[in-house]
Amino acid sequence: MITGETLLDRLRSETRDAHEALHHHPLLAPLVLPDLTSRDYQYALLAFDAFYGRLDTAVRESAPVRDWLAHDLARQGLKPLSLPGAGLPVIATESQIWGYLYVKQGSTLGGTVISRNLKRVLGLNPLRDQQFFAGFGEETGIRWKKFIENLFSKAAFLNADETIETAVACFRGVADICDAVLILKDSHAVQAASATDRCAT
Repeated sequence: MITGETLLDRLRSETRDAHEALHHHPLLAPLVLPDLTSRDYQYALLAFDAFYGRLDTAVRESAPVRDWLAHDLARQGLKPLSLPGAGLPVIATESQIWGYLYVKQGSTLGGTVISRNLKRVLGLNPLRDQQFFAGFGEETGIRWKKFIENLFSKAAFLNADETIETAVACFRGVADICDAVLILKDSHAVQAASATDRCAT
């Protein structure tokens, strides 16, 4: 029987590579940099909206990320992208749900760093101008601790391998969607540059 501590240790260690890869993804890396642009922020929002739009319909719990994303897209004047969902994991069993929730709830912790940079660089106030990365605000840490408590209480009843495989697949699914959105971002930049060149001639 696996304990909560063992499951959490395995989740952290076995998802580390896929998780760290997201920090360096060219679509997401600008979010914590001092030269972050509104365009960088907007395409990152579109990517996360595409990911959660595919998976969050199967799971409704205390982190209303789709509501946060809808708010932020509206504030930026954006509409959701239509992207293929190939490669994303199936979320059906309780063990799979907890693997997904580990990624979803954990993202609120990382979002606090990004939220501070959005305020500093773009002047976007947390919980007003931007909600997704701001998460639960000052309650984010408390919410994470509560999630861990709940995970520990469920651990003995979960298929640990399935939970971990789903968490890894979710991190990789975010990366795959970011790859697709980055192609769009680069393509739109080329189109804009071409239009500018035509106007200049």
